[in-house]
Amino acid sequence: MIKSKYKLGLIIQGAVVTYGQGPNNCKRGFNAIDSIMANIIDYRSMVDCIVLSTWKNQHFNVDDFKSVGLDECITSIYPPEIDHDNRLKQFISTMAGVQALKKSGSDFIIKIRTDQVVPAAPLIEWILSSLHLFNSSQTNTLETVGRICLSEYRSDTPFYAGDFIFAGWTLDIERFCRSILDMRNTHLHPCIGVDYILKYYSRIDDSFNQYLMNLWLPIIYVSDKQNSTAQWYWELFRSRHLLVIPKVIFTSITWRGRLMTDILSPNVLKGFSFHEDLILLKEPVRLNHQAWSINRLRSLFKTIYYEFTRYFRAIIKHYIYLRP
Repeated sequence: MIKSKYKLGLIIQGAVVTYGQGPNNCKRGFNAIDSIMANIIDYRSMVDCIVLSTWKNQHFNVDDFKSVGLDECITSIYPPEIDHDNRLKQFISTMAGVQALKKSGSDFIIKIRTDQVVPAAPLIEWILSSLHLFNSSQTNTLETVGRICLSEYRSDTPFYAGDFIFAGWTLDIERFCRSILDMRNTHLHPCIGVDYILKYYSRIDDSFNQYLMNLWLPIIYVSDKQNSTAQWYWELFRSRHLLVIPKVIFTSITWRGRLMTDILSPNVLKGFSFHEDLILLKEPVRLNHQAWSINRLRSLFKTIYYEFTRYFRAIIKHYIYLRP
């Protein structure tokens, strides 16, 4: 095991009973107590502080978690806003965990979910061997905006990065969460994994913020894979501010009792990009605009239709059986 001079903090974030809205839904609810316990036990010897950040009125005995190594349990109040797809709740509870780890003196933060078991050794070893990649690409210091690590990219969805895992220097993870919470009443995109990236990007880059705010409907531009300006901004952002985990770590995750490779087919996984696919992106060259065509319009319409369909299905599910 690689040793670190930095203090590592772990946030286990989410509800104790989860339902979901993706490929591994659980209509009756998944009790995450065993997953939480497994993660605490697995990470206890590898991090300096472990925080469970969940919600009030959850049914569990915190002493059971503390008996195997939990340092602190934080229970937040559900936000008053309608949050059918958890784009707000996730960041409220993650930020609560960040604040607790800041008080404990953690230099580096990792966030995982309550309903997923993420093997500790490969994740921690990869992070510690890659710490230099988390530093700012501009000045290589911890005082500026460094890179944060998320779980995966989707090749067919520009500006998308998965939220199964967050990792980064404490200041950067705090900045990431705060950028979403400061725009809590604004939806820039129907896909959560795009929405929070757009919010974070616009907060840390004035040029992109100006570009985004001048767009009539951002989804049209950021969803168009042939829009050279939007794609240039996306590649620039990934090269400067993002990382994703290796595929071997992603596929080793157990999600609501099922291994990730049993949930996602090989064909679906082919559409994802991981650390070894990209290593470290080089800053892109700005290209000329591509001419509009029938195929380009068809592709754009298909993407927008898909995203809004998923968005409204999530709303319907929320009102049927996912309300807290």
